[in-house]
Amino acid sequence: MGALRVITEARITEERLERLAYRDEMTGLLNRARLRERVEEALPHIHQNGIPASYLLVNIDNLGMLNDAYGFDVADAVILELSRRIGRTLRQGDVLARVGGNQFGVLLHNCGRNQLLVAAERILSSVRARLVETPGGPLAVSVSVGAVPLVESIASYQAVFGRAEEALEADTAYRSKANLAMLERHGFFAEVQRPKPRGRPMPENIARGNA
Repeated sequence: MGALRVITEARITEERLERLAYRDEMTGLLNRARLRERVEEALPHIHQNGIPASYLLVNIDNLGMLNDAYGFDVADAVILELSRRIGRTLRQGDVLARVGGNQFGVLLHNCGRNQLLVAAERILSSVRARLVETPGGPLAVSVSVGAVPLVESIASYQAVFGRAEEALEADTAYRSKANLAMLERHGFFAEVQRPKPRGRPMPENIARGNA
C-alpha cells in the first residue's frame, strides 16, 4: 500500500511538472514553448505537402492600463474570458496558446488566406459581441489581430512569430492602400478592431486607446 502511494504521488508530481512545462498556469492553455514546437512540427508538412496553415497573434488592447485602473483580479478575468471566447471560435485540431501576458497565439491547420480572414473575423466578433464580466463590473474590451499565412518562404518559427508581431504593429498604417499592397507582397497582413466602449466607463486614456 505504501509503495502504491509513493508511485501515485510521484506520478502526480510528474504530471504537474509536465503541465508547468507546457501549460499556462492561469488559463490552462498551451504556453509559448509548446506552441513553438507545434509550429515547428507543422512547417515541414506545409513545405512538403502544400497543406495550408496560418498563424494568428491576438493582442488584448490596453490590458496594462486596465490592470493599473482596476487591479489584477479584473485584468485576470479579462484574460480568462477572452481565452474561452477565442477557444470557442476554433475548429477541432486548431491550436490555441497563451504566448504573453496579453497575447494569444493560434495555429490554424488546413487554413489558407481566405479562411484566415474568416477565422480572424470570428475572433473579433466573439470579443465585441458582449461585455466582459469582471469583479469590478462589466467592461468593453477590444483586441488586435496580426495574421500570417504560413507560406513556403517562411522556414522557421522565429519567422512566423516575427511576422505576426510585424503585422500586429502595422495596425494604423494598414489602413492605407499603399501599406496594404506592401503587406500583401510580404505575405502577411494585420487586422485591428477597436469597438467603442460600452458598459462601465474606462479611464479616459484607455477609452481613447492611448499607450
